[in-house]
Amino acid sequence: MSNERQPLSMEQAMERLGFSRAEVYRDVGQGRLNPVKENGKPVFDSAEVDTRAIALADERNGLKNAASEWIRRFGAEPSADAPNDALAAAVVEAILSSSLADGDRDVYLDPTFDGDRVLVRNDGQLEDRGLMPGPLASGIKTTLSAMAGLAEPEERLRSSAIFEHLAGVDRRQIRVTLTRTVLGQQLHLRIFEKEMRTALADAGYSPEQVAAVRAALSGQPGVLLVCSLGERDGDRHRLALAGVWSLTRSLVVSLERRIRYRYDDLVQLNFESNGPVDFGTVWETAAGMNPDALMMDDLLSAEEAWAMVRVANFGASAVVFMSAPSAIDALRRIEAFGIDLRLFGSMLTGIVESRTLSELCPDCRRPADAGRAVLRRAGVEKLWEPVGCDRCHDGFAGTKTYRGLITRTDGLNRQLQGPDWDFNELQLTFDAAKLGLQSLIRAGLVTGDLPASEACRLPGN
Repeated sequence: MSNERQPLSMEQAMERLGFSRAEVYRDVGQGRLNPVKENGKPVFDSAEVDTRAIALADERNGLKNAASEWIRRFGAEPSADAPNDALAAAVVEAILSSSLADGDRDVYLDPTFDGDRVLVRNDGQLEDRGLMPGPLASGIKTTLSAMAGLAEPEERLRSSAIFEHLAGVDRRQIRVTLTRTVLGQQLHLRIFEKEMRTALADAGYSPEQVAAVRAALSGQPGVLLVCSLGERDGDRHRLALAGVWSLTRSLVVSLERRIRYRYDDLVQLNFESNGPVDFGTVWETAAGMNPDALMMDDLLSAEEAWAMVRVANFGASAVVFMSAPSAIDALRRIEAFGIDLRLFGSMLTGIVESRTLSELCPDCRRPADAGRAVLRRAGVEKLWEPVGCDRCHDGFAGTKTYRGLITRTDGLNRQLQGPDWDFNELQLTFDAAKLGLQSLIRAGLVTGDLPASEACRLPGN
């Protein structure tokens, strides 16, 4: 390159930069090149073009180094002679190969001010792999969009498509989702398993409960109220419920106080009660996205409770989590927020109660000395108690989360909307529910999985 300053035509500038005409005009629009007009044609300063060419060479070398680093991070070895236009494709191949081998379910590229944050989810745990340079991330998004035949979202908030990828002798389906954000496009790769598991079953629901929850969430708009207190596997439970909508490609918006997990087609909007982004702002954002479903974190104010009530008005389903030991306690809190429970009862699709209980060791348990009245009220002929052996040491095999489900078929809505009702009558309805918590505990007492002490906590004992 000559050190002498001289004017350059468009064609000469294109040759020095290795650019197309459109790429030159892009640099002009971004203020990187500042041509002047002579006889109606742009004329470029050679010194400015040469400075830009040096910067481009540095960018390309930096891109190649970044691509090589990320290929190694995903367990592959980069090719020394790979052309620049193939770098993104090489990183994509490394990501897919590593994710399929490791059993990863989700890969995210989240745009930030300094690049794209790479997140990988495996077995429910989200791992931060680091910050990827923006130009490399942009190339990866373009490459994956082309593989899936996906046009970039323009008017739409989100675009999604599925393609097949050969992994050994098996073909695996991979969904590519691009979502517009204020910082750029978010990329989400969902890698489907060979056989989709029922996530609700993994979270402790019985087959009958799985069917009932799916019906409650896929039917008419309404609210599924989930009550839990100190739940050990609460994150997995939340993920499982979101998965019900994921299989139907619905848009789910989650209002969280902290981001814990990711799920297919689930957008998490983070806020803090006393932070710079308040609930009202997040709620307006969520409603503006016109979601099919809404997940709400623990209700802490009347404002949040009324937002829950408005969910059904714009035709969406909702799962609302509350830190409460029982359904009755949760309803009392909702009433204290100023919500008419008769109104709330008209939109309830179901209530879930959760309790983590210790299960007996099957090798050393023994019959308990229980009175006839206790046996009769528990509905069993025999109760068991812990002993302790070399296998369990304390008489217990571990803990299990029992989930009770009360639905409209149990008379939930009819009870709440009746002219005269009280919490005591409502508790009786909950206790008698076929898939309710008390029914499941009684079943655990019958099989000998639960100790006699649980029978003493049943209603009437």
